[in-house]
Amino acid sequence: MRLDPITDGELPALIAQIEVEYARQKVEQGGWPVEEARKAAIEETAESFPEGRPLPGHEVYLIRDDHEAPDAEPSGLLWVGALQSRPRTFFIYDLLIRPEARGRGWGRAAMEFAEQRDSARNCNVIRLHVFGGNTRALDLYRSMGYEATDLYLDTPLDPAT
Repeated sequence: MRLDPITDGELPALIAQIEVEYARQKVEQGGWPVEEARKAAIEETAESFPEGRPLPGHEVYLIRDDHEAPDAEPSGLLWVGALQSRPRTFFIYDLLIRPEARGRGWGRAAMEFAEQRDSARNCNVIRLHVFGGNTRALDLYRSMGYEATDLYLDTPLDPAT
């Protein structure tokens, strides 16, 4: 497995992929209505990629299988960047491993890469967000020492009749 910095030519497809995946997660795990999730995902992604480029201090890597052809579809992505509101804090904006590539330790390897990268940049905290229903990711993060710092809990209510 290797992490390759994304090229300008790969960015448009990646941005579209991030929008689709983020909207899907908002619907499936966050309970959002489809159109609201889609609109929010597009707006939030546009804020993070003004003019189709990552914000300053943000880096996107494509996760590739060393044994596949160089032009093969990436097996995943890692998007990290400085959190503007908190000095010396970096944020993992996205870590995605395609279903067919899961179970190989690549998520853990990408997280370790991010930790080493950010530590070398004088970062003292790495933060991330995960949807509560993503138990596979939660298990990974907890096994690596990540702890919950904020927690939202929902319960459905019947509309008043």
